[in-house]
Amino acid sequence: MIAWISALVGILVGVAGLVFKLYQWRAGRIEKAAKKQAEVEEREIQRRAPSTRPFYRLSDARFQTLELATEKPWEYSAITMRDRALLCAGRNEIDGNLPPGEIIYLLVENKGCDPSDLTVIMEGEPVSLVTFNRNPSRPLFAFAYPFDPVKFRRHQTVQIYFLAADGTKDSQAYATIHGIRTLKRVDPA
Repeated sequence: MIAWISALVGILVGVAGLVFKLYQWRAGRIEKAAKKQAEVEEREIQRRAPSTRPFYRLSDARFQTLELATEKPWEYSAITMRDRALLCAGRNEIDGNLPPGEIIYLLVENKGCDPSDLTVIMEGEPVSLVTFNRNPSRPLFAFAYPFDPVKFRRHQTVQIYFLAADGTKDSQAYATIHGIRTLKRVDPA
């Protein structure tokens, strides 16, 4: 009888040990999952951080003329606030009678960090991000895209791919309307 009780106690101790090990294993998995979730949340916070990422917003700048930055110092190009293809604080909608293909400029400011290796795509088509040398310390930018009468007043997405200041490749998405002065970052929101 003592041998039988001893065997039963041994089995109970073994089962208790196994239950304890399973509990530790489960607690470890839960802890690992929580740590991984915290890392994902931290990366998402960093994606939103303007200290390492660009953050484009509509510009409210007032001006007479903006000089377009060119790669060749002897070339000069300028745009005035009255230009009918410029979406700025003085114009919320372009003239719908523009010829197809004429370049529309949506004036923006970067409230974040300057990116490098920048690519801008609007609805699958490449778009230029041009720089205006109004103030060299805080230049103005414009998304420059060709006017398409079929897309006029239709919602579009601008996708930006870049190398952030911390060295990571990232992307952002902005919602706009073709030919209308509107811009809202939608990813990350």
